[in-house]
Amino acid sequence: MRAVIVFAAALVVSALIFPAAIGQLARARMGQQIREEGPAAHHSKAGTPTAGGLVFVLLAIVLYLAADRSLAGGFVLIALVLGAALGLVDDVSAIRGRRSLGLKARQKIVIQLATGAFPAISPCAGD
Repeated sequence: MRAVIVFAAALVVSALIFPAAIGQLARARMGQQIREEGPAAHHSKAGTPTAGGLVFVLLAIVLYLAADRSLAGGFVLIALVLGAALGLVDDVSAIRGRRSLGLKARQKIVIQLATGAFPAISPCAGD
């Protein structure tokens, strides 16, 4: 039951916060770059705010601190933050480079594998 309450709280809070956060990202010109040679349908996504996952990560941290605080939950939260950091670095490199390519796929997969393995090899993985 506690998980349902936390999920409902996360849903309501994110629905309230997300529109304002997207507006802030748009004003900060944190928009998606679309490759010229890509499909024409993708060109309509140009300028779509990126880095919106920050809202979800911040919300996950707050809810973890308010409702969980277990060691296992902490390891999962660390993996979430590491994954979000990868996404942020990828987004920022794409925006600064003024092109849709962020990090190389090889770089991302190595970091994603390490991040995904982190909770699995944590001291509480068998719990």
